[in-house]
Formats: sequence, structure tokens, C-alpha cells
Amino acid sequence: MLRLFMLIVASALAMAVHAESTITYQGQLHHDGQPYEGNPGMEFRLFGSLNGSDQVGDAEVFSAVTIEGGLFQVELDFGEGAFDGSQRYLEIMIAGDTLVPRQRITGSPWSHQALGVAAGSVGSDQIATGAVGSNQIASSAVGTDELQSDSLSIGSGTGLQGGGETPLGGSTTISIADAGVGAAQIAPGAVGVNQVDSDQLQLRITGTCAPGTTLVGVNADGSVVCESLPFGVAYVLESEGEVGLHNDIAIRDNGLPVVSYSDRTAGALKVYDCDNVVCSSGTVRTLYSDSNINMGHFSSIAIRDNGRPIISYFGSNRSDLKVFDCDNAQCSSGAVHTLDDDDIVGMWTSIAIRNNGLPIISYFDYINSDLKVYDCDDVGCASGTERTLNSGGIVGEYSAIAIRDDGLPIISYRDSGNNSLMAYACTDVSCSSGIARTLDSDGDVGKFTSIAIRDNGLPIISYRDSGRGRPKVYLCGDAGCSSGNDRDIDWFGDAGRYSSIAIRDNGLPIISYYNSTDGNLMIRNCKNVTCSSWGEPPTRVLDRGDDVGRYTSIAIRDDGLPIISYVDYRNYDLKIFSCGDPSCSQ
Repeated sequence: MLRLFMLIVASALAMAVHAESTITYQGQLHHDGQPYEGNPGMEFRLFGSLNGSDQVGDAEVFSAVTIEGGLFQVELDFGEGAFDGSQRYLEIMIAGDTLVPRQRITGSPWSHQALGVAAGSVGSDQIATGAVGSNQIASSAVGTDELQSDSLSIGSGTGLQGGGETPLGGSTTISIADAGVGAAQIAPGAVGVNQVDSDQLQLRITGTCAPGTTLVGVNADGSVVCESLPFGVAYVLESEGEVGLHNDIAIRDNGLPVVSYSDRTAGALKVYDCDNVVCSSGTVRTLYSDSNINMGHFSSIAIRDNGRPIISYFGSNRSDLKVFDCDNAQCSSGAVHTLDDDDIVGMWTSIAIRNNGLPIISYFDYINSDLKVYDCDDVGCASGTERTLNSGGIVGEYSAIAIRDDGLPIISYRDSGNNSLMAYACTDVSCSSGIARTLDSDGDVGKFTSIAIRDNGLPIISYRDSGRGRPKVYLCGDAGCSSGNDRDIDWFGDAGRYSSIAIRDNGLPIISYYNSTDGNLMIRNCKNVTCSSWGEPPTRVLDRGDDVGRYTSIAIRDDGLPIISYVDYRNYDLKIFSCGDPSCSQ
């Protein structure tokens, strides 16, 4: 038989009521006179009488209670208000057997009444020092009506200053004392970037300057301020094989240069994808190669409105005009389109992007000795229309194309039959019609033309006077170049081959070219828009050697500084000269 002994006299039952509604129940169970061992299911119910059905709260049911040496302990919760001061009896069921009689609960369980202390029964003597703080007082529970004095004494504490006697309803100020906060008062990790006054403390430097730039300052947040080097630097981009011929340079939307060129050894069209604005490093990409075909001759590169380069070039062994349509800004992939394969066509190509976003290409038809254009129907130039612009004599060599402010193309080229510099002014965007004009016929002129549009909307053309071995410019007097004047720009040595012209941010032209006498890369720095006077220095050698500076191409970076691609012909290296100021003076 199961018997439950209560710890009243013989010590078998003990209860304690927690500050909540939970009680801890301890008991000792015997079976046939011996302490019970096992894990029986147990149920506990609370009643208001010894035998009645006046159950208080819900039953507490345990599927298994561990009993060792007859002793067990359970936590019981009959709900808030179960112990309100009235008599209570506990009924226990073990393994389906209800123990009788119910046990009367007395003694310590009634400490549960601490949840409802009678008014006036607790005073300052019953509260331990420090037992009541802000966490024990409800918000707005204490106001002036609850205080027994007409003033308060507010202490400032360690590291603080201020406080003192303050009338009820008044205010006082407590602040951090001078030197009141030190390392001991700051928790680890409590002060970070957001807590630092940048005007008082310089953060750790976190940035670096790209190659070709120099550190000129540090921002409060630790980032660095960099500027281009104040002097020009020449970099070798590729030196494997005979590379760099027929190169052209353009600046992409991200501000980084990209260079198209021919690899004569591999018979390949390539690009150099610059990693930084000065092009001190980058990636060589082969776009199309055929060891039996010299690809990439007369390459010309432009950046479309979608930010992707497109390159026109001449496949010399197959003698046709082609374009490479880059799929991305890096030109890591793309498609080749053959535009004109009528005998030997595509020499001296030049490409530009019109205001409608479509490319247009000028080039030379060798068999017919004609100047032609290819009017692209789409941005990738997968299709279009070829047009003959000028077919009188031997015309169209050394062509260069630009788009005027009115959106119409204009082309500079050479009339080799008459040794003249020519311009073809298109009268519509597709160049289906236009006017051919002779600009300069004094001597043997018109080779190595390059054209740009000045800020005043008027074209300017750089070219070579081969009879006198001089570089020249032609200054158009109107947008169609129906009038103008020519001007020499260098009088020393045999110069002017491979000329290239660009307009700087200040509106002034700058011209790169090759000096054959000394084998140097040269620059001419115009001081005004007409190039009638020269800046300092007027002419400068950028790179010197036995034979450097052929196939020059100049562009203006987003920072306003010129950058020039060219060939070290002695070593067949592709090179870049990155200027340190707008005039390339150092």
C-alpha cells in the first residue's frame, strides 16, 4: 500500500511558496513499509475544503516524477490568486490511485500573501538598504505629492559635478567634471568611429593612392586625397612580339583609357584595358587573331552611348573593312562584323559615334582610290550602308572623322593625286550627301590627318607638310570648313608624322606627333584656340630614343590631363605617356 508521510511531526512534507504563484512541494512516499523507488505519473489538485468539489485552479499533471529513496519534489502552479488567505487542501493522485485524505496546507505556503501586503504594514524598517531603486519604482509613480519634504538633495557622484539641494518642481544640472572620465570609466568597445569627433581626432589612414598618383591629404574619416603626379610618366604596356602598331586610344565612361592596336607577330587585333587613369597597369586582350592574316591595321576606337568600345580596322590579307563590337566596357568578349569586302577596302579607318548613338566610319577604297563611309544601322554595326563620298583621283588616304555640334560628320583626308589636304562636310547624319573641299594644296601636304571640334564648334585639323617636313594645323572658319587658314606648328627637323589632335578642358588644342630626325615623341601646346601662339613649353620631347613616337594617338582624361598611346618602334613595344599637367610641360 502507498502511504504519503507529511513533514509535520515525522518529517515527510515540505512546501515553499515563491514570490509568484508557484510552490515547491516535497514529499516522502512509502510502499509496504519501504521507501518507494520509480517514476510514476502524478496529479495534484487544490481544493477549498477537505471533501468538497470546490477545486481551485487547474490540475497539475506530471507523466513521470522521479522518486529516489522515497523522496520527490515538484513545482506546482495553480494560478494567480490560488492562495488568497482561505483554507486550502491538496489532493494527490499517484499512478491512478488517489491518496486520502486530502492534505491541509498550512505554514510557509501562506507567504504567498506577500503579493498583497496590507496598507501600512511595511515601513522603512522593513526595507533593506538599497533594496528599492529606479527599477523597482513604476514610471510616474512618485511625484511631489508623495514626498514629505519641500526639497530634494541630489548628489553628483564620482566623476560628476553639480546637483545639491533643489526645491520640489525645480531643476538642477549634473555634468561630467573635468577629467571625470578616464579609461577606467569607459567600457571596452564603448567608443568607436561613431563616437569620435572627427574635428578632434584623426582616424587611422585606410586608403591608398593608385599608381601614377600621389598623396596630397588625408580626410577626417581616414580616406586619402590623391592627385595625378605633377610630371609625366611613360609606361610600357606590352612588349611581347611586334605590338602597338596602328594604335588608337579612347576614354571610357569609368574614366579609364582603352587602347586598340595590332600585334603583327600574332596577326591579331588587341586592346589594352587600363586598370587606372594613367594606364600604369592593365590587361592585354586578344580580340581576333589569325597568324596568316594581319588583323588590326588602321584600328580606330570609340566609346558608344552604352559605355562599350567599338573598333574599326583593316584585315590586310583579306583586305576588308571590319568592326569588333565589344560586349562590355572591358572588351573581354564581342563579335566581329565584316562591313565591306569589295576588293582592297578598309585602310585608314576612323570611327565616331553620332548623336543618334550609331557609329559611322570613314575609310579608303584602295582599288578604286575612293573615300568611303560606312553608315551603321545599329549600335553594334552588324549591318549598314557603304557610301562612296569622293572618287576623283586618288582620294581618301589618311582619313579622320569627327561629329560637329550640329550632329553632322566631317572628314579630313588626303588627295594623293594633287598632294592636298581635303575635307568632306556631310550635309546629313548618314553622310548620303556632302561637299568635298580642298583646304591646303601648297606643296606635298595632307598626310597623317587628325580632326577635332573646338569649343566654338569649328573643326581643327592636324596634318603633315611632307615637302618641308613640318607638322601643320588647318583652322576652319566655319563648321563646314568652307574657309580657313593653315599654320605651321614646328620648324625643327623632319617632324609631323603620325599627328593626333585633341581639345583640352580649357578649350585649347594639343597635338602629339613623331619627330623623324631624332626619333622622338613630341607634343605641341597651343596657347589659344587658333594655335597662333604657344604655351610654355611650346614644343616638348615626351619620350626620346632611337625610334619612339610612331602611331601616336592622344585623348584627354576626365581629370583634364592628356594621355598618349604610341609605339617604341625600335623594340616594337606599345607605350603610354601620361601627362602630369594639361600642357604636358613636365
